[in-house]
Amino acid sequence: DLFGRALADMLSAEGVDCQGLVSAADRPTSGTMIINVKGEDRRFIHCIGANALFDGTQVTDADLARTRLLYVGGYCLLDELSPERVIHLFQRARAAGVITILDVVIGGRQNCWDWVAPVLRWTDYFLPNHDEARVISGVEEPWEQARRFRMAGCGTVIITCGGDGAIYDGPAGRYHAGVFQVPLVDPTGTGDAFVAGFTYGLLNGVPPEECLKYGTALGASCVQALGATAGVFSAQEMSEFLATHPLPVTAQA
Repeated sequence: DLFGRALADMLSAEGVDCQGLVSAADRPTSGTMIINVKGEDRRFIHCIGANALFDGTQVTDADLARTRLLYVGGYCLLDELSPERVIHLFQRARAAGVITILDVVIGGRQNCWDWVAPVLRWTDYFLPNHDEARVISGVEEPWEQARRFRMAGCGTVIITCGGDGAIYDGPAGRYHAGVFQVPLVDPTGTGDAFVAGFTYGLLNGVPPEECLKYGTALGASCVQALGATAGVFSAQEMSEFLATHPLPVTAQA
């Protein structure tokens, strides 16, 4: 549809390879209306649209052969993207030497632990926010949430905690990152921006502390403008920001 074509054109213009984009003639492009409410959390009116057809099989072995990192987002929201299908996809990715990353959107699903836990064994990096981690794990404290996910088999867990920063728990150590003090205009897309920055760090081989700084910087850029993408830094803007804005990242026992 019109929105899908516009998004594909925008991505292509930014140098994103859209060869793997699949069209569904009988479904609209997925969309979300986000309503900011003063003094309260946002309202989300979401149309899953064509995303409902995605089950992981659209990612081919040829795709994986030319991929360094596979990110699966929106997990727990799409019924067709079942635990068995994500496990199969991640197994194929692991066999191809591809890093696996899992992110979630809870929605109204009641059995989130039953969906997430089986996949964690095949997940290199799991990046929920604190609220999502609480719903999935049934545990309130972020470090305990991370411990439960790692006990289920996850390699490394990163949990974003809003104004309390972010935590990292994995074989490379345990770290807590602070936050940048920036004007808050709209938090929409902040978590996705964090994941983008963190993933950029992984692809560039920097240590966990730097990955956390990249993620936090992109999250901070996102909240300063209306919408999910308008304020997000480019790589150069992120580097310039970090050069003049130190972020505390502390190792934890």
